[in-house]
Amino acid sequence: MRLTLKDRLDLGAEFQRWEVATALAGAWLEVNPFDQPNVAESKTNTERVLRQLVAGQAPAAPSAVDAARAGDALAAWVGGIGRGAYVALLAYLRPSAEHDAALQEMRTAIRDALGVATTVAYGPRYLHSTGQLHKGGTSRAAFLALESGDGPRLPIPGADYAFGTLETAQELGDLIALERRGRRVLRVRVGPAGLVEVKQALAAALKARP
Repeated sequence: MRLTLKDRLDLGAEFQRWEVATALAGAWLEVNPFDQPNVAESKTNTERVLRQLVAGQAPAAPSAVDAARAGDALAAWVGGIGRGAYVALLAYLRPSAEHDAALQEMRTAIRDALGVATTVAYGPRYLHSTGQLHKGGTSRAAFLALESGDGPRLPIPGADYAFGTLETAQELGDLIALERRGRRVLRVRVGPAGLVEVKQALAAALKARP
């Protein structure tokens, strides 16, 4: 659809309208809409973790459990989710229709079995949207980080690490921030079978929950 000049002007006017509305609402509520202290914290953590990864050091981050042996870990994680909580699935996986379907299936299974609000998002892009809510919102939240470890190996021009290393550092930096705030965090490494093993283990954990 081609926009006419009037359409473009109208669209620009709406942008300006809501920019002004955001500023006025922030002033009325006495908050800075652009203050994201928890996002900045994750960035600081990422920089530190990245230096450690490049140096071949192991960051002090939540350890990962392999999907094939995640049954007990998932059972403990599910067992700690109480009333009034919400659950976020953080997928550090290659976006695809197959992953979309599996993640939504897992999300709805958790929602229906536990009666809690659920979200799902691909990392690291969620860091600049719901990432602030995860760390600055309610402490009654649980996070399931799913990673494949097959991030892009393309080198970053002018840097001594690849995009995949940066993605790992962003994930760990955020999980460190979540753990420091007492959030329930479980990190699962997805294997060649994809999300099938995780879905099966999660379904068993939800079924066994009292």
